[in-house]
Amino acid sequence: MKNGGVKLLIASAETKISSRQLESTIRTLLRLANNHRSIDELVQNGAVTTLLKPLRAAGTDVSAVEMQSMCIQALSKISTVAPDAVAAAGAVPLVMQTFSTLRDRVPI
Repeated sequence: MKNGGVKLLIASAETKISSRQLESTIRTLLRLANNHRSIDELVQNGAVTTLLKPLRAAGTDVSAVEMQSMCIQALSKISTVAPDAVAAAGAVPLVMQTFSTLRDRVPI
């Protein structure tokens, strides 16, 4: 994204926004993470921390599962280019914890 778009996108996720707006922001971060050229900019602007927030805030609401899934996918993409940034943010144990709790929350 040009002209500071990534920075603005991440800053918007730090404000009081609705869950629908947060989901849209996470979806955009996932799309950006699919482009290896965007990953450095995502990391530099705090995307890893932003992607971890929905994982930390997860309660027992099944509707949050899709957003958590997008966060995990984006973190996975980012880790292909910047594994140290993802690990340093504490993503690995948090993702593993999310996987274990999703098993209990997702109806089969």
